[in-house]
Amino acid sequence: MLDAAVTINVYGGNIGYNIFGGSNRNSIYGHSSINIMGGTINGKVYGGSNEKGTITGKSQIHISGGTIGTSNNNDVIFGGGLGSTTEVSGNSLIFIDDSSSNVNIKGIIYGGSEQGTIQMNSFVGIKDAYSTQNKITLAGTVFGGGEANVSVSLANYGVESVFVTKLPDHAIGQAAIDS
Repeated sequence: MLDAAVTINVYGGNIGYNIFGGSNRNSIYGHSSINIMGGTINGKVYGGSNEKGTITGKSQIHISGGTIGTSNNNDVIFGGGLGSTTEVSGNSLIFIDDSSSNVNIKGIIYGGSEQGTIQMNSFVGIKDAYSTQNKITLAGTVFGGGEANVSVSLANYGVESVFVTKLPDHAIGQAAIDS
């Protein structure tokens, strides 16, 4: 358990795997902040924890330069954590601007968690700085919420949950119904 704010600053270099603002299997009693101003990250960026753990404050990711991800349409940025037992008690905030250098994000951005929960609001802001020659390139979709099914997270807290979906009206949709 860490009783303080956590700040990670990336100024450059080549990071071969993931960055977590939170812990691996423990809680942080405070805020997490990741600032990326340059370099290459060949993995994912999480504002929250890895397998389990709570950030009692907010998680914040600020990207003002660099490259994140290795191929298009992979999940690369999450405001919250990875595991289903991760939680951010405060807001999940992602800010993207090109104030330091070019920003190249090769994948999907989620304001929420991959499988965990965000108790407050999630926010994704993208701002092109007119005063620079730098560019922002986003190769994937931007989602305000998380990736995993919200009903799974609610079920983890004992809340009765259901999942509703609509299947397409053709042979593949019918095959899913029949299976």
